[in-house]
Amino acid sequence: YHAGTVTFKHGRKEFIHLAYGEDFGNNKTTGIEHLNEQAKDSDFNAEILDKKKFKLGETIRTKIYFKGELVGGFYDNMFRAPKGKTFPWGGSDWWCPDYNTQPTETNGPGKLVGKVEKEYIWGCSIPYNYPTGEYTVYIRVYDHLPNGQRPVIREKVEIIEITE
Repeated sequence: YHAGTVTFKHGRKEFIHLAYGEDFGNNKTTGIEHLNEQAKDSDFNAEILDKKKFKLGETIRTKIYFKGELVGGFYDNMFRAPKGKTFPWGGSDWWCPDYNTQPTETNGPGKLVGKVEKEYIWGCSIPYNYPTGEYTVYIRVYDHLPNGQRPVIREKVEIIEITE
């Protein structure tokens, strides 16, 4: 079921789809209009700090700034492995760093809730058994819609290289 369209920074549009049946999911679209307002009325900046080339074992530092209001939001980094390579834990080509590496002064690791205006700088170490090559890094802020969806409010994509 196509539940609507959400517009993000620079006019990028994403479709919201809901799956439901008699005994699973729901078909409520409440919150999609509110999400559009959040994206329009928020301020966001994110970047990988220091450099764009890393060696296994080094720390990637990320800076994120967000100003806006979130119902139950949070932020994260998602790393996509180099093309054709996967991570050692079962063939996945996505890696989201452990939230324990993120700041703890928020109301829970990685969380941005209520009226927010804050800049975060945090780091995550690159394990030695990860594949080397060019990574796509997604630095994202999410929010929770009343029906349990977690669409991205804002996102920035960076390219980094990891070598031995």
